[in-house]
Amino acid sequence: MKKPNPNATSYSLYIHNVETLSLINELAKKLGNRNAVLNEALDLGVPIMYSRVFGKDVAATKEKRNHTPSVARELKELRQGLDDLFIAHSIVETLIAGLFNARTAELAGEDVNADALLDGSLCDLPELVAGMKADLMRQRSDE
Repeated sequence: MKKPNPNATSYSLYIHNVETLSLINELAKKLGNRNAVLNEALDLGVPIMYSRVFGKDVAATKEKRNHTPSVARELKELRQGLDDLFIAHSIVETLIAGLFNARTAELAGEDVNADALLDGSLCDLPELVAGMKADLMRQRSDE
């Protein structure tokens, strides 16, 4: 039988404690995946365990106790923040377009009622602005 490589970065893991597995799964839902959870748990726990077993304080122990989130978790939080920002921007854009179109219609002597704003019929971007937005989006996708 082949000897396992002590420097291998990939291992199989059997979790025998159902409660621990449940905690890992719950954290994985929040942080992205089990691998990220287990890597963070190892980063936090192994230096502490090493210090207890060998009676030596590992320099990394002090740094890891400060808990730095994994890159995957930070990227997920950043993506969620960007998604929230996009949604908020879209709402503001729609509201401003509706007010702009209502005011433009009033200045043109057209009747404007609340139903037109509420049903969204006045909330389309003006053609000039929609064209500029489309051009910017196209430039972004080309980069």
